[in-house]
Amino acid sequence: MIGPRWHHTGVLSNPVMIKELRQTVKGKMAVLGMNFMLIVLIVIFSISLLNFDENENFGRNMFYGVVSVLGIICLIVVPMNLFNRTGAERDPEDQDLMYITALSPHKIVLGKYAAGILVVLLYGCASLPFIAFTYLLKGVDFLAIGLALGHGFLMVFLSIQMAILLGCLPMNKKSRVGFMGFGVVFFWIILSMGVPFSLSRRGMGVPFIGALTVNFWFSTMVIVFLVVLIYLLTIARLKPLTANRAFVPRVYLSGMWLLGLIGIVLTRNVVLFHLWLILFYGISLFSLILATSERDRISARIRRGIPDGPGRVPAFLFFSGSGSGILWSLITLAGTLGFSYFLGHLGWFTAYFPVGPFVNDYLPRFVMSALSVTGYSLIFYGLTRLLRRENLMTKTWALTVAIMFIIAAITGILVESVEKPKDLYIATPLCGVFLKSDDLFLILLWSWAGIALLPSLLIVIKQFRAFKPLSDQSIAAPVPSVSPKVDDHEVPVQ
Repeated sequence: MIGPRWHHTGVLSNPVMIKELRQTVKGKMAVLGMNFMLIVLIVIFSISLLNFDENENFGRNMFYGVVSVLGIICLIVVPMNLFNRTGAERDPEDQDLMYITALSPHKIVLGKYAAGILVVLLYGCASLPFIAFTYLLKGVDFLAIGLALGHGFLMVFLSIQMAILLGCLPMNKKSRVGFMGFGVVFFWIILSMGVPFSLSRRGMGVPFIGALTVNFWFSTMVIVFLVVLIYLLTIARLKPLTANRAFVPRVYLSGMWLLGLIGIVLTRNVVLFHLWLILFYGISLFSLILATSERDRISARIRRGIPDGPGRVPAFLFFSGSGSGILWSLITLAGTLGFSYFLGHLGWFTAYFPVGPFVNDYLPRFVMSALSVTGYSLIFYGLTRLLRRENLMTKTWALTVAIMFIIAAITGILVESVEKPKDLYIATPLCGVFLKSDDLFLILLWSWAGIALLPSLLIVIKQFRAFKPLSDQSIAAPVPSVSPKVDDHEVPVQ
């Protein structure tokens, strides 16, 4: 019997979770997925037992087969089904339901997430007899089984949360189908390269403890970090445009950035340093591209939360808006690369790589790509604000990504097929991957980023001057903005 304390948490009595579970039970996907998994596992075990031998790796191979089938269902079928149902709720005919519901965004996301986890646990319980049978054979032990399944379920939780986030994005049915196809390919790559499948191939947990313990636990930390981040982004995505969507995700990312830096200083662990550098380098650039499509005008609801006095300056970084998003991304990017150069120059990680190559070649490649992406993002940010076209402002990120992809594709064709000089890769956003660091390249890229930064900086300064607490005078006089007024309801991407 479930006590009132469990109901008080809002999980078991969440109406969204109950609705999702009812749709799952009534739908065909859950039944087809369960039948497919059980039939495939029975066929695999039947064929394997008919060809049974005394091979010491027989149990390990059987366990690898069970994990593969279970991974296909849990990493692909369940998230895609949840993504499709969540996206259907964003259709124009059902979009009003997202605004008139009394449920908070937190309860909506938590209900969908809990429903997905329960379905995954259902598939996991159905496969337990097969997993237990593999233990009776040679080549696998309880430690390997527990570590593989535990890490695998974390990957599934990440894929479920990613599916919910993508389902909350406004898009039509054709775009949804395209995202589903991309998701299948993406999760299949995760499926084949994940730690659980390395564990299942290894079979025994004791050898795993020696060589891969650090990678295992750090990869677990990254997955947990991404699950929380995507959960916060999904909640922010469901909030109205008049709310301060960016506050919680940026505070979380800033705190984790600082916590990771403190961990590096205290432990001097090179794996943690690489994870911190690559993770926040990518997040900063991704955030910069997305910030170019944020609104320039802040609502009265947001202005009510602006602090008065000295706290207004740092608060600007954690409030919604294109200027604050761009400034926060650039500061985080500069801090990540700057501290990486400082720590590398101190020679803390000389046991793993020399100071010279890291400071003179490895890190400048990161800087080259960062300058290229920054230049492209800010150039189109300034152009869309200059044209004052609302439809272009909200799609600046898509325009930036499309142009960068086209330029990278054309450059790759010219260099690889037409045999043009390899220096043409300087025009691509990933120039640091293809080119070695060179003073001329750095000068060109710094000039490119500087030219793009100047007009964008003027727009950011204008938004910062308008970033003031709400007052009686400001109610009568609207806040000046670069972009025209944007309606509070979003229109799905056609």
